[in-house]
Amino acid sequence: MGLFRNYINASSRLDVGYVAAQMSMNLSKNTSKSPLSIIKPDQSGKSEELFAPNPTSSPAEQQSSTFNASGFTQNGTPGQLPSAPLKEKATATAILLAARSPYPSFKARQLDEQLALYKQRLATNGHPPDVLIIGSSRALRGVDPVALSQALTSHGYAHLDVFNFGINGATAQVVDFIISKVLETTELPKIILWADGSRALNDGREDITFNAIAASEGYQKVLQKGVGVGENIPQPNHNSAQHQSDNKPETSSYQAANQWLNQALSQLSASYRNRDQIKILLQRQLNYLPFSGYADSSPSITKSNNDPEEDNLHQEVDFDGFLPLSIRFNPTRYFQKHPRVPGDYDNDYNTFQLGGKQDKALQSVVEFTKLHKIALIFVNMPLTGEYLDPLRRKHEQEFQHYMLSMAMKNNSFIYRDLSQIWLTANDYFSDPSHLNRYGAYEVSQRLANDPMIPWLVK
Repeated sequence: MGLFRNYINASSRLDVGYVAAQMSMNLSKNTSKSPLSIIKPDQSGKSEELFAPNPTSSPAEQQSSTFNASGFTQNGTPGQLPSAPLKEKATATAILLAARSPYPSFKARQLDEQLALYKQRLATNGHPPDVLIIGSSRALRGVDPVALSQALTSHGYAHLDVFNFGINGATAQVVDFIISKVLETTELPKIILWADGSRALNDGREDITFNAIAASEGYQKVLQKGVGVGENIPQPNHNSAQHQSDNKPETSSYQAANQWLNQALSQLSASYRNRDQIKILLQRQLNYLPFSGYADSSPSITKSNNDPEEDNLHQEVDFDGFLPLSIRFNPTRYFQKHPRVPGDYDNDYNTFQLGGKQDKALQSVVEFTKLHKIALIFVNMPLTGEYLDPLRRKHEQEFQHYMLSMAMKNNSFIYRDLSQIWLTANDYFSDPSHLNRYGAYEVSQRLANDPMIPWLVK
């Protein structure tokens, strides 16, 4: 553990190639296998050589590792729509960091890994980011930290540091827990952009993500830290099927991953010039790591509102925590593969109710940020016209009234509505209710130009 922490301090930005190369210098180099071979035991106990000595990368893999010194892709952005440069993927690094974290798991893989990336960012920079984006997958995919920072720089707000802490399935309870309980006060930003929508505040649906977190060892650890005067940590729904299935003793899948990675890294070359090949090998190997005990908190309509192809990519965030998707929503093709689910059968709008635990969590976030002098901006993210059928429009109107009333009652709370700005601009979306990287770029531009948001001058 101490060795790994030293590597965090030694590098301005930790990536898997660097970890593999540096750790291999301190691990056994005596092996009869190729330095770029990785051995994985199969279920029978026999060893299987997963990769040849000199693997040939596919064009896509070669392109994915083509980064310049700043961590951006060298080839620019594809297509006709403007977007920010892609940054290097952080999946493998996030898993390594989470596997070696001294903190117990929250049983929500994406929360564990986003938190690990955020902690690394703090250790590297020595201070929290200026702007923290938070929310569900609509935040994760919908606000681009690079685009926002660049746009703010062009308006005279020089080099603001922005991090995206989006978590699939995050509700108001999850956001409140992260901001007020998981992060220390010294780790909080000056501005929080809560990018989401009515689904995050719907108290009528089961909060699967929060219930999974509340049944975890990490949640219990937070409870042990103590609760301040007047604060209450929300409790899970003990009647949920999710909670009942989690009564078994928890064994962190990251512990298994950590053990396996240590064995794998002992087979790798210590030569730094092989970092790209090592990175590709470890990236491929992530499919073998065991995460079956972790909550899948992907957004849903009935079960899922996403293209399954994109569900497989939900871990591919960059080092700013952002998930850039290039796919463009085409209703004809999309609904050939997915049923057109009306709002009446949408679990995210099931027994729609604005109140209860989610309302209490929102109030808590508003009070907490006011107490700590943090600017809080809630951005109601764009939706497509394909998504907004009559029932969803009705509930969206209820949500608008609810949020505007909240903003009128609390001077420290700013509400910005972008929900219906692109009802027919499908090229900005990856599915009916989530933006792609082109939409994220445009949203970031709008937010940077918004006179209602109190941006900072450094």
